[in-house]
Amino acid sequence: MNLTERPGGLTFEDVAEQALTDEVRPMQAHLLEVLDALRKAKTDRRISGILVKGSFQPQDYGCGYSTVREMIEGMEDFKSSGKPVIGFCHSPSQLDYLVFAACDELYMDPSGTLLLNGLASGDLFLGDTLKKYGVGVQVIRTGRYKGAVEPFTSNAYSPENREQIKRLLDVRWSDYLGFIAQRRDLSFDELNTTLATKFLFEPEDAIENGLIDKILTHDQFIDLIIERGALNEDGDWYEEVALIDYLDRPQPGESLQGPEGHFRSPEIAVIYVEGVIVDGWADDGSMVGGGEIVSRIRSAWNDENCRAIVLRVNSPGGSVSGSDAILQEISRARKEGLPVVVSMGAVAASGGYWIATDCDLLLAHEQTITGSIGVFGLLPNLQDLVPGLGPLSIR
Repeated sequence: MNLTERPGGLTFEDVAEQALTDEVRPMQAHLLEVLDALRKAKTDRRISGILVKGSFQPQDYGCGYSTVREMIEGMEDFKSSGKPVIGFCHSPSQLDYLVFAACDELYMDPSGTLLLNGLASGDLFLGDTLKKYGVGVQVIRTGRYKGAVEPFTSNAYSPENREQIKRLLDVRWSDYLGFIAQRRDLSFDELNTTLATKFLFEPEDAIENGLIDKILTHDQFIDLIIERGALNEDGDWYEEVALIDYLDRPQPGESLQGPEGHFRSPEIAVIYVEGVIVDGWADDGSMVGGGEIVSRIRSAWNDENCRAIVLRVNSPGGSVSGSDAILQEISRARKEGLPVVVSMGAVAASGGYWIATDCDLLLAHEQTITGSIGVFGLLPNLQDLVPGLGPLSIR
């Protein structure tokens, strides 16, 4: 699935694209509804356990590291009920394995592999190429660590940008290994030493190194789950309920708000800012418009039944005007007496951090990426490439 921060749904464009291309998009679920489902399953007598299988299929800003970590925290709360969480994997990605490592029992297909080869970051630097073709790029930048412009002006990372990227990767990898070592009852130092020389594990190697519990073929695993759970009515599969069918999702057209757009009873408004902040009214998981978020905040503080706003941010930033419009509307809501709590998801950087600065309470996960405080502008000059053409200003 694609695990997002914001509730989503199929738009007309999505349906049209799938019809024209025969492309089937992965199931999309947002973190809050998954956590609610895990809490419900914890006390649901019909649920005997959780089966984890498949893989993440990230799209846009879905499947962020801290978002996945929060989902795992919900799984571990479920485990406190005494019900097991059982995993079955074939060739999980590193992000997938983070979830599998938290299972009580982890089984692997004999034809599978496990790859734990670390983290890396790379950019395509166009500075020399643009210069060769007569494209001059002038940069206006505030903040030494604001490295987003470097691919257009340089042929390598600046020392400041290399420092911050390396710091991020080191902290993330240390957290990743520490999480796996703790959940799989391994020594952090031994695991780190092993992965420094060996990172591709066949199933037998994975067992030897404590990364999985047992090797089972798919049909053997089905028999195991039938034994641990129950046989379905047709007698050919285990009794199951898919996560998508267990979520408490509103029906199409159903809302907590009445026909006038107001809350029917005292509620907390949860407003999601996921994607690059742009001007206008976008909200598709990839981009989110400042005008759209302003409208939602204004609707909340104008509603007498709204008691507070929770702003959930998963954004790398973007437009100055779009971000500033959101920030000003948050300030207005607080002046109108409405408490505002900001909760940071996987990333709240640059403009995503800016909009979080005026609130009553600001919360972040320990693995939230935040900061990137600064601004930049690019001024390409195409005069040498196209004689007679003056400077073109792009912000």
